[in-house]
Amino acid sequence: MEDTVDFDFKQTMREIMQAHQVGLEEMREIRKKFQEQVQENRKQSEENRKQSEENRKQSEENRKRFEEVADGFKETKKQFEEIAIQSKETDRQFKETDKRIKELSKNIGGIGERFGSFTEGFAFNSMQRILTRDFKADHIFPNSRIYNANKEVIAEYDVLSWCNSTVNTVVIVEVKTTLKMDYIKKFEKSLNDFKTINPDIAKDKKVYGILAFVGNFDTNLQEYCHSQGIYTATIHDEIFKLNKKQEKFIAKDFNN
Repeated sequence: MEDTVDFDFKQTMREIMQAHQVGLEEMREIRKKFQEQVQENRKQSEENRKQSEENRKQSEENRKRFEEVADGFKETKKQFEEIAIQSKETDRQFKETDKRIKELSKNIGGIGERFGSFTEGFAFNSMQRILTRDFKADHIFPNSRIYNANKEVIAEYDVLSWCNSTVNTVVIVEVKTTLKMDYIKKFEKSLNDFKTINPDIAKDKKVYGILAFVGNFDTNLQEYCHSQGIYTATIHDEIFKLNKKQEKFIAKDFNN
């Protein structure tokens, strides 16, 4: 009986020792896994920390880039504003220049087409001598304008002259930089319209025309003027001279 009890006790002790050993192994395994997990968590935590730092650096870099872009936009806006100011100034200068050109064109009667007040100024004295000597004019008016009842300009003459005494004539002078057919046609119309526009001056008077020009000219056009009964005058050394020695020239009375 005692032998049986002793045998069971030993067996039990062995089983207990075996269970304890298994427990220790399991504890070691659990401890190992725990340590591994802790190590993994530390590693993951370090990686998260590095990623967070990288994200922070990227965010800072993005902020700097945004500020640079914003500064660039501010500079671009400033440049556009400066360009707008310059454009307004340029536009003002263009308008001022255009205004001056128009004023100049008005003063000289159209650039490249007629002399206007400048040519009439230095050549008027010589033309005045022609009118008084050859046409006996006793009324001579440069830059003449005729107005209607509404005070609107209906006719302009570079020189308008007439004589009320011995010869009763009107002589109209048109001054041009060059000779062109359309100038001649317009002058012819102006001469034909004179008696209608200025009936008081034209009454009982002959109306003649002188087309005065400078520079090179087409002799055919000059001959055409003569064929239409229009005098021509050219300038030499700043003095107008009437081309009187013209074969078969007969001055036309535009009041007929």
